[in-house]
Amino acid sequence: MARKKNLERAIILGLILSTGVYGSAWAQNLGTITDGSHNDTYHDSVNIIADDNSPAIKIDGKIVEIITDNPADGRISIVSDDNAIDVNNGKVILNAADENYISVNGQYGIVTTGDENSKVTLTAKNNTIISAGGSSSSAIKAGYDENDKSSIEIISTEGDIAITIGNKDNPFGNNNAIAKRVEIFL
Repeated sequence: MARKKNLERAIILGLILSTGVYGSAWAQNLGTITDGSHNDTYHDSVNIIADDNSPAIKIDGKIVEIITDNPADGRISIVSDDNAIDVNNGKVILNAADENYISVNGQYGIVTTGDENSKVTLTAKNNTIISAGGSSSSAIKAGYDENDKSSIEIISTEGDIAITIGNKDNPFGNNNAIAKRVEIFL
């Protein structure tokens, strides 16, 4: 009987710890996305966490669309030690349900390159939070030169959009938080 009680406690503790770190015990953990295989609607929150020092989402010529439809638990979290989202001639569309938010945390945030069809779109009714920890980077960067036509669109219909850059050693970074062709809608 004592073992069963300990097992129950271990399960409950595991759920509490997972909600404290990621915000939901029932979140879909997708890992690194490098192809167009995650075009789906999810009924719980979604965590996209890079497997190693690579982008959490790295798309080259593909389309990824992730939508959550749970108004109580439909946030989208992206975590990487590199670019959180890296798109080259492709599209990434993230849409968080109702009262939820999108959180993008990476060493270099969101980076897009390519033609006018290369785009990242983040849509959330609540807050959208983009954070880059790089000491010499942009939290959001669309394109590397004047010939690049890629873009980033951030839509928050009722919440705030918070964009931060820097780390504890260099809290303000060395470049702009936002660089080129970024549309922000509140």
